[in-house]
Amino acid sequence: MKISIFSYVFWPEYFLVNELAEALVQKGHQVAVQTSLPNYQSGSLAKNYSYLTGPYFEKNNGVNIYRYPVIPRKRSFVFLALNYMSNVIIGFLNLFRLPKSDVYFFFATSPLLFILPVVILKKITKKPLVIWYQDLWPDSFFAITNLNPQGILLKLLNPFINFIYKNTDLMLLQSPTFEENLKRYNYQGSIEVLYNWAPSFKPVTSVPAWLAELPKDKFILTFAGNLGQAQALDHLIEAAKHLQDEVPQLHIALVGEGSFAANLKKRAQELALSNVCFYGRKPVDEMPALFAQSDALLVSLKDDPTFNAVVPSKIQAYMTSGKPIVAFLNGAGAQVVARAACGVVVPAEDAKALVEKIKLLVAKTPIERAEMGANGQSFFKANFEMTKSVVKIENYLRELTEKV
Repeated sequence: MKISIFSYVFWPEYFLVNELAEALVQKGHQVAVQTSLPNYQSGSLAKNYSYLTGPYFEKNNGVNIYRYPVIPRKRSFVFLALNYMSNVIIGFLNLFRLPKSDVYFFFATSPLLFILPVVILKKITKKPLVIWYQDLWPDSFFAITNLNPQGILLKLLNPFINFIYKNTDLMLLQSPTFEENLKRYNYQGSIEVLYNWAPSFKPVTSVPAWLAELPKDKFILTFAGNLGQAQALDHLIEAAKHLQDEVPQLHIALVGEGSFAANLKKRAQELALSNVCFYGRKPVDEMPALFAQSDALLVSLKDDPTFNAVVPSKIQAYMTSGKPIVAFLNGAGAQVVARAACGVVVPAEDAKALVEKIKLLVAKTPIERAEMGANGQSFFKANFEMTKSVVKIENYLRELTEKV
């Protein structure tokens, strides 16, 4: 098949869609990806990319990548809005560079409006469109900004959302709870649940030098990922104040960057926390070594109906490590950890409950924690294995192209 993948994010930044594109190439398909110049992780254009020289076409592991220029996200709402607008407008103009395709596949991180150019292309070419829905939108937008989810902005967005849903042939959901959102917008197309898989980490051949900064005589609780408002890590910082005295052997490692990182660092300083350390963003290939040196791994999300519907991909990645998980969230993600019996579940944003559950986990024996970790690995193999998911996607795409 000739497959066109559209994504707001792509290599060299790490996301599941990278592995999907490469896996489809390995299965003999021709894959073209449309995406912007990379700017998601740092907020500015990534190293070795520029407006003048691009590169606006690249080939990586057999995947043809067609890029276009955008206004970088930076770290402000104004630039983020400009980034979104430029993605839609310039993304539409870039469509004419793409080779002909049998099917269109959209990796749907926020905002969903990025797909508008693809929907127009579908209307012109009459080719099927598949969306892999990663983030409930616009619900997640309202949850983060605290804007009125029933206000005039939603009324302005509704026609665009309805237009997108009306012209989508298949919706792949990373969580079954997303289906309620689709019903609200009267989606009539086919629906399949396709859980995210964990990153395909390279084997650990050496330990990164920065890991020497982790204390050797402490219980290491690690959070690795985006430090944004959605992660609600301010409640972890508040819990750390109590844990500093009650569990002196605890060291909390925050590995990553994000829009809320400065706020978290400031609050940790105000509380004079000696048990919290910020290590900055590290390469995804170094995560297995980090996880191996950690005693437990934390996943956290804000208490909001939108986030309660999500199973964060972090959970799958953590499960592969064989370490217990502290699931500081509600809803679908918490249910997965509870079902797998691979850690402790804490109500979202409840700092007091977090203190108690961490104390409970630290008090367990190494054998008990190892059993939790093994449970996570077993659950992952049974439910989140990448090879099985890629085969499902391939079959879905083939069935749609055969109907045309």
